[in-house]
Amino acid sequence: MIRDKDLKLLQAFILYGEDPKRLFERIVRYMEGCDRLVVDTELSAIAQELCGGSVKIVELKNASMIGKMIVELPEGYGIVVAVESPIREAKAIALIFVNDYNKRVCEKICR
Repeated sequence: MIRDKDLKLLQAFILYGEDPKRLFERIVRYMEGCDRLVVDTELSAIAQELCGGSVKIVELKNASMIGKMIVELPEGYGIVVAVESPIREAKAIALIFVNDYNKRVCEKICR
């Protein structure tokens, strides 16, 4: 699970709630489907249930791996990872944008 402070330099949404499946559904609606999502293995069961085979699932253990994925993917994609929630009862999921800003940040950091 990624810490929210590891994402502080990136443009991302972090959604909080009781049910991770509902959070993931909101991300799918925002992204207008699953075909431009890359999802961490920690959320693979939810991703498979909601998206079937139209989502790419990869292991993203840390912020460095996320940064490399941002550099590799085309703009317009979103990376979805579970994030540590500051509230014990709440779950948190981040949608990290693959856009020009995040690519520039990651190209500088991931060297």
